[in-house]
Amino acid sequence: MNGKERIQATFEGRSTDRVPVYQLSASCGVASELLGRDAYVGFGIQQWREAATLWDGPDAHAEFLQRTYQDTLAINRCYGNDLYRFVYPRAPGRPTRKVDKHTYVYESGPEKNWRALRELGDEAAIRMGGGAVGIGRQEWWLEAVALRPDLVARSLDLQVASARRSVGRRRSLRGVRCRRV
Repeated sequence: MNGKERIQATFEGRSTDRVPVYQLSASCGVASELLGRDAYVGFGIQQWREAATLWDGPDAHAEFLQRTYQDTLAINRCYGNDLYRFVYPRAPGRPTRKVDKHTYVYESGPEKNWRALRELGDEAAIRMGGGAVGIGRQEWWLEAVALRPDLVARSLDLQVASARRSVGRRRSLRGVRCRRV
């Protein structure tokens, strides 16, 4: 069976020669090592790359999209995936401002909704964002509220702690006004 046949059989409830393989995403670092070149895959770094190419103009952006497609195809083949994912969370259009070589800002609507993308050289790319705190709408969350409010409270406490750490990291990046999305 090929990947398409394997996925089709799975959705139809038929037997397959092996379990279909699917990976939701590929780390840019891992993909780059496997492909032996800087791979245009991933999430945060791809949003930053897209912001940079949108800023540089239509030709740069078209080249970015083509390279992203080719690298996504290559890494999916390398992984042996049966189902490929070609879409990543996209940047919300062209940045409105370039702060410096590494930082792009999206100013849309009230200032509290602005966001920034900052790439830290070869070290990392960070999508600036705040933390959300809440419980899910799944049935098991509702059961937990009724049966184990202590666990729900603990989960919320951990989410608050994580959001505070996120805000602390954002404050340490100088030169960019970071606002919650």
